Amino acid sequence: MRMPVMNGWEFAREFRSRFGRAAPIVVVTAAENARARAEEIDADGWLEKPFEIEDMVRMVSRFLGPAEGEVASPH
Repeated sequence: MRMPVMNGWEFAREFRSRFGRAAPIVVVTAAENARARAEEIDADGWLEKPFEIEDMVRMVSRFLGPAEGEVASPH
């Protein structure tokens, strides 16, 4: 949630006011209780640092449609 120029809360507020939910916001933090931080800004997901690359891939995959030729998962 700490970033140069503006913090994560300011960013999320500005992003949502400009783009709504056109793109997901994912909180990536080493702070305690990443989930609570994400909920504070109505983020779509969170990753706690350190994380495994598979966790990042899984998170990104949540927000992508099925790959070309792939059938969407029923859940």
